[in-house]
Amino acid sequence: MNPGKVRYVFRHFPFLGEESYWTAEASECAGEQGKFWEFHDLLFSKWQGEGKGTFLPDKLKGYAQEMGLQAQAFAACLDSRRYQSTVLADVSGGQAAGVKYTPTLFLNGEQMSAPRDYAELKQIIEAKLASP
Repeated sequence: MNPGKVRYVFRHFPFLGEESYWTAEASECAGEQGKFWEFHDLLFSKWQGEGKGTFLPDKLKGYAQEMGLQAQAFAACLDSRRYQSTVLADVSGGQAAGVKYTPTLFLNGEQMSAPRDYAELKQIIEAKLASP
């Protein structure tokens, strides 16, 4: 692939109730400390099922501490709901675009069928880049 030809944009689309909204906001708070993806990955490793209390604010603060984030800054961010409007805007945008599940991928504004793996995704992107 040619560098600079693909831009990856991540948008939140919480759909599993209140806890999924908290995780979206918490990941943005972790992002303030340069650890968005690390926190994202940690949350996936902690998943125990929908509505189990795994992702309530106090637990999220504990995970941030476990990762070595600045606990007070993270807690202040989460408690303030600083990213609530960002997450809600992502949800509205996703709904307007027809998103019904995650992950949902778009390529040049077109919703894609979910690729089975990275190799298939890479093949789809390379084919799109090669076409005029």
